[in-house]
Amino acid sequence: MRKGVFLLKCLVICLVLTGCWDQERLAKKALVNGISFDKGENGKILGTVRVLKLVNKGGGQFEAIDELIRSEGLSANEIGQSINMMTSGQLDTSKANIIIIGEEIAKEGIIPLLEPFYRSKRAYLSSKVIIGKGSGVEILSTEKEMSPIAFDILQMIDSAESSSVIPEVTIFSLWSDMNDPGKDIMVPFVEKTQGKLKVAGLAFFNGGKYSGLTISDKEAPILMLLLDKLHKRNNIELQIKDKDARNNPLSIHVTKVKRRVKAEVNDISKEITYSMNLSISVNISSYPHHSNKAVDIKKLDKQLSSLLTQQAELITKTLQESNSDVLSIGRNIESNYPALWKRVDWQKDYKNVKIKPEIKVKIIDTGTLY
Repeated sequence: MRKGVFLLKCLVICLVLTGCWDQERLAKKALVNGISFDKGENGKILGTVRVLKLVNKGGGQFEAIDELIRSEGLSANEIGQSINMMTSGQLDTSKANIIIIGEEIAKEGIIPLLEPFYRSKRAYLSSKVIIGKGSGVEILSTEKEMSPIAFDILQMIDSAESSSVIPEVTIFSLWSDMNDPGKDIMVPFVEKTQGKLKVAGLAFFNGGKYSGLTISDKEAPILMLLLDKLHKRNNIELQIKDKDARNNPLSIHVTKVKRRVKAEVNDISKEITYSMNLSISVNISSYPHHSNKAVDIKKLDKQLSSLLTQQAELITKTLQESNSDVLSIGRNIESNYPALWKRVDWQKDYKNVKIKPEIKVKIIDTGTLY
């Protein structure tokens, strides 16, 4: 258990991040700000919560007790009831910002873990859902000197969303997507390295089950472009070969995306081809190797186009290995070829789709250095 005096700061954080308070006394509540689920023993689920208990010390000051509580059960509801018996205040999950699901239990399916949240009238449907590398409890039990770790994770996820590294994934958004036969989900993947947490990439699902395959945080921005999800920022780090076949680092900032997708079906073979053509405008953020040289824009446009197209092909290959249709190809087929959609077994036929991504780059700014 970890204690710290946050004065009114903790109260302000709770209110700002989770909306208006329900007028009940804070002192009577145990506020859950983070939850994790992992595979337990003998077929049980290990549930862990991070509880923030505010104790009124008088004089306008509160002592915040950030406590980690664990329990095993056969369902999320059973775990919640057990943990509620371990806290001095009424357990309140309506302000939980983060739900972390460990890899092993995610492979068995996440719908049973999230189902109680959808049924509850007090559930916070904007809670972020992430996959924790290894176990979820290892992520949630990370200690911080100041603010509770769940708030730190939330800020980390928000930053990755703004940088177009990951999509916004909440309890609310997952439910509709998991029940769509023409689309699969991807969930932010977080790992702990040398005691530090980081958004490591995206985890791919087939239906409600984690496939076990991911892409890195370096590849994820390219997938976000393929999905036409350009947020406030999209920075991509690349390695460009020079005339001596040496790799040189180059950073680009994507400012604009034009995307065209098309599904075609061969009348004879019934083979499905899904084409994605992207035209992107970029600024060069960093290119140290050419700090004293003029950049051949046309040549670099071609190099970047070829490199990004190759990486996009590798990403779509991983998607098909995962049997994860995050590109919503099935939804496109259902809309444009309804008769074909009724005949296909998408669980089997998706892997046979020819996915052809092409990215064309146009550099519009090289910076003031040149």
